[in-house]
Amino acid sequence: MKRLIARLVVFILTSLLFLELVFRFIIPASELPASMRGEYGFNLFDPGYSRSGCYSEGIIPCSRTRWVINDDGWNSLFQYEPRENRDRPLIAVFGDSAIEGFLCDVEEHIDTWLYCILQGSFDVYAFGRHNQSLVEMALLMEQVDSLYRPDVFVIITSTPALRNSLWPASLAEYHTLMPLPLWGTFTTVTPMLWQSSRFARTAMRSSLVRYLALNRNLYLFPLKEIEIPAVHTAPLKNIEIQQLRPVAGRYLLTRMSNGLGDRRLLIVTDNSAIRHQLYGQESISDERNIITSDQVLLSELCSKYHNIEYLDSFIDIRSDFDTTRSYYDASDARHLNGYGNYVVASSIARRLEVSWTLRRALLDWEAR
Repeated sequence: MKRLIARLVVFILTSLLFLELVFRFIIPASELPASMRGEYGFNLFDPGYSRSGCYSEGIIPCSRTRWVINDDGWNSLFQYEPRENRDRPLIAVFGDSAIEGFLCDVEEHIDTWLYCILQGSFDVYAFGRHNQSLVEMALLMEQVDSLYRPDVFVIITSTPALRNSLWPASLAEYHTLMPLPLWGTFTTVTPMLWQSSRFARTAMRSSLVRYLALNRNLYLFPLKEIEIPAVHTAPLKNIEIQQLRPVAGRYLLTRMSNGLGDRRLLIVTDNSAIRHQLYGQESISDERNIITSDQVLLSELCSKYHNIEYLDSFIDIRSDFDTTRSYYDASDARHLNGYGNYVVASSIARRLEVSWTLRRALLDWEAR
């Protein structure tokens, strides 16, 4: 009996070792950096856990995309420097998963393309996290402004960023807005306290575990340890969110505009549900309507501010498609691939050139 148990243990250990080697070298398991709550309360990636890797999807991944975590905890090729250490003006790009960019090589991110298109005349720093709402970006803009003092701001969102600012679906990760009794005023609800699970950080070093958790999407264990507060703020109802969206949008854009002063902000939207029309594909109408409605409202609100502009990236993607008949979707058919990022970056550069935003920023930089 003891010999049988010993053989069984040896067989299991040998099998696990074999699978570990298979998913490390033959069918490389997906890799992701570990998240952490940064010094100023924002979600970052932990450069001390992993600096680079390759993300993949599927049982047998057809493609792998490279990511690089810089010293400040963002997925970017560039290291971020304060204003006094830079020799050129700065464009700060904020966004959700479109900027976080795990479905595209870091060399083909929007910020990388923008830096190349502008031929290095501007530094370009990216601050992207999946599901980031407009209120989270507004708060992050203020923190980034105090650290790096950007000359131009760009926000890129592929989600209903206004609605998500009022909808606490990601309460554990991001700030949300809650209305105060005085109409048109809000308070910021801080996210729940959390930290990466120590067990998860260790277990995810295993290629076999990563393959099961990331490529097969199996829930093996929680990745975060969340401290749930004793008292919850009651979430808003859908009808309340619809009524509050325009007011919340004005509140957030006014806050952004006041912080900008003479500098400029360009808000760019991308709607994959609309983009799929180019290929003759149908999309989920509810999702399309929610995102489109949010973008229409953002466009209307931006027109009321002297230092905030709006850009619908689909206009230039459709124009490019008429000429090249290219495909712009990443593997999940929701985010942009490398070429799609290039088209959007080119569109941003053109708008900033036409509006004289880049010229003013360069002149202001030289005058200091």
